[in-house]
Parts: sequence; structure tokens; C-alpha cells
Amino acid sequence: MVESAYLSKRLDIRPEDLVEVASCWRHRLEGVRPSPRMARVSKGFWLDSEILESAAACKLHGLVWTYGRPVPVILEFAAWSKAQSELGVCPRSLAWPVGTVGYVRRVVAALETMSNALSSSARTLDVPCQRVQEPANYRARLAPLSGAGIVGVLATKS
Repeated sequence: MVESAYLSKRLDIRPEDLVEVASCWRHRLEGVRPSPRMARVSKGFWLDSEILESAAACKLHGLVWTYGRPVPVILEFAAWSKAQSELGVCPRSLAWPVGTVGYVRRVVAALETMSNALSSSARTLDVPCQRVQEPANYRARLAPLSGAGIVGVLATKS
């Protein structure tokens, strides 16, 4: 049984580099033919391309298709620690099929795909994408930030 509707994945990308990396990743997404408003991220996971074309956003609206139904979701970019960021998917409602095995599998697969794409964008931009291996500083850099949340320098669609 799923204990939370919010599913996330940590990225080895510093929060201060996340805006630039996410912007590079956004420009690689292609629109889907039947719906020019949506950009396909992975199988069954689409993001609103209108938001993607505007300024970089820390919250992107999207859809997860599972069990033949669209589930409205929000994709969030957040700071996790000084050395890591977090990519999370939050449903906009808790109606069925949120919380089902099919929904969780679809979102986890999309998070993995996006994580790999963001890491690839970081390498393209020559942004450090690996954990710092400084023994004295290592644990402090990976500790969660107090009050960490959505990266604040990004704009959202009103």
C-alpha cells in the first residue's frame, strides 16, 4: 500500500544549478501530435508545453495516464540539500487511480526517465552532477535543508 501520494527522486545536481539544467531539459522535450499543448516526457506522462515555453517554472502541470484515465499532477523541482535537488510528482486530487500500483509504477518510471534526462542535461552544460567526495564535508552537504522547498527563483503560471 502506498503511504503518500507525493512521489519523488533525489538528483545529484546542486539546487543553484537546477534552474539552468531544467531549462536545458525543457527545450529537448517534443510536443505530442494529438495535443500541441502537451509535451511527452515518458510513456503515459505529459507536461503542459505552454508552461514549458514560458519562463522556467518550479511547478509544471501535467498528466499521468493510467488505467485509461488522465490524472492531473504537478511536477516540482525542490532543493533537498546543498549538494542535491529533488524532483517530485504530486497529484492534484486523491481520486482513483491515485495510490494504485499502476499509478505508482507510471510515476516512478517517469521520475527515472526525467532524472536521467536532467543528469544528461547537466553533463551537456558541464554542471557538476556528482556528489562531492570531501570526507569532512560530505555528510553536511547531503543533509536536508531546514525549510527546504520549491526553488524560489522560478516563476509559475498564474
